[in-house]
Amino acid sequence: MDQREWLRKKESSKRSLSNARRWLETEEAINWIPDEIATSVLWAMEGWLLQRGIKPNFGNGWNSMKLQFFEIAPKALSQDAMRILSRATFLECELEGYFPRREDWSLEKWKKGAELCITNVKKFLEAIEKNLAT
Repeated sequence: MDQREWLRKKESSKRSLSNARRWLETEEAINWIPDEIATSVLWAMEGWLLQRGIKPNFGNGWNSMKLQFFEIAPKALSQDAMRILSRATFLECELEGYFPRREDWSLEKWKKGAELCITNVKKFLEAIEKNLAT
C-alpha cells in the first residue's frame, strides 16, 4: 500500500470535517453540514481499506464501499461509522423538514446535535488512526 494514498484520504476526511465545523460556526451553509460529516467518515473508511491493502469496491458508489468496510473492519469501527452516518442522515432530514418536526425543535438544538456529531467524527478518525497503527 502506498502511504501517500492513505495520507490523501486522511487529508480529504479532515478537510470535510473542517468544512462542517466552519459552516456550523459561520452558519454559511448549514444545509451542507450533514453531507460533509458523512463525506469525512466515508473518506476515512476508504483510507482504512486502502491502508489494509484492500481495494475499495465502488461498484455501486460509496454504498458498495460502505458495505465492504462494515464486513471487514473491526466491529467497534463499523458500529461507530454506522452511528455517525445514520446521525448525519437524521440531521439532514430534520433540517430539511423531511418529516414533521417536534414542537421543541429549534435551530439551536439542531446545531448542538451537529456539533456532537462533528465531535464523534473526530473521535472516529482518531480510532481509525489508532487501529491502523496496530
